[in-house]
Amino acid sequence: MLLNVVLKSLLYPHELTLDLAQASLPYLEELADSFIPQAFQIAARVTNEQQSPTFGVEIIKLCLQLRPNDLSLLEQLVNLYILAEDFDNSLITAYQFREICLTPTLKLYSNYLILLILLRWVVWQEIAHIYQEYHDLLQELTRQKNITLEPIIKTSFLNVSSPLPYLGDRALANRQLTNRVVEEC
Repeated sequence: MLLNVVLKSLLYPHELTLDLAQASLPYLEELADSFIPQAFQIAARVTNEQQSPTFGVEIIKLCLQLRPNDLSLLEQLVNLYILAEDFDNSLITAYQFREICLTPTLKLYSNYLILLILLRWVVWQEIAHIYQEYHDLLQELTRQKNITLEPIIKTSFLNVSSPLPYLGDRALANRQLTNRVVEEC
């Protein structure tokens, strides 16, 4: 019953709603597998329908208290911070995401997220290092025969080569890398 009350209240962006959810978290720990997916959907709904990405951020942060290293939640938090135009927190969260990525595909995807943030906010002085690591990982992955894509990035991996034209004037090489990524998707 508490789960339903908290979830229904999260549909209404208000500080008291967050207070209720925060106070309820200790009682929802055992129901995290039910709470998190529904709260995730509510965060997306509130963000889209009510143009409230900052409230969506708060919902995802509640979920992260139950699952601190959940990659899907961290990715969603990065995206919501971007929508809320919160550069600092989007970048900090993207770096946190990268820290817990263990596979080459996830590391590549995390660097892609960081590059998108840096490009969006035109932070050129930080791009070179991330771009080099990103480019090296992308080349390494495209040389492999079979690439295993984790479920979290299956739908978005196609976009992973999109920063290439902005960061290097190598049209043929960029096209070949992009084509290889498309083959894997």
